[in-house]
Parts: sequence; C-alpha cells; structure tokens
Amino acid sequence: MSKKRKRNEDAEDASSVDGNEDAGDLPVVGEAEGGLKKVLDETETVNVQKKIFHAIKETGRAFKKARDFEIRKIIKRIKASEYCQ
Repeated sequence: MSKKRKRNEDAEDASSVDGNEDAGDLPVVGEAEGGLKKVLDETETVNVQKKIFHAIKETGRAFKKARDFEIRKIIKRIKASEYCQ
C-alpha cells in the first residue's frame, strides 16, 4: 500500500498513513533497527527544531548573498554593453 494519500481521501483517514497511531503527537524519524520507527523524546525534538531554525536562517543569508551577486553581475553586463556601443 502506498504511503501517499489520494486526493479524494479525507484528511481524517490520512492521519494514520504512516501506521504509527500509538506515538501520539511525537515526531517520528526514519527507520531504526529491525524496521521500527524511532520516536524522538522532548530534548531531541527541541534540538532538531533548533537545527532546522538555524539551517533556514543560514539558507536565507546565502540566498541574499547570491541575489546580490547576481544583481552585480547583471549590472556589470549592462554597463559593458553600453560602453561597447
């Protein structure tokens, strides 16, 4: 059975797609040994959330730098084309 829910399937039915109803609202991560899913405890969850937040922040910074670089590159091409004519 596919883990993806169908478009016409109700949202209530989709909550048990991964088959892990007894874990409650704790996040489930990957496959552990023996095909069991690992449930994160509170401290692991907080650490993962901090790492995700940091990664998003760093990604935003990288995109800003890349955008500025691309703008400078385009301006340089425009200036070069104006002086050549």
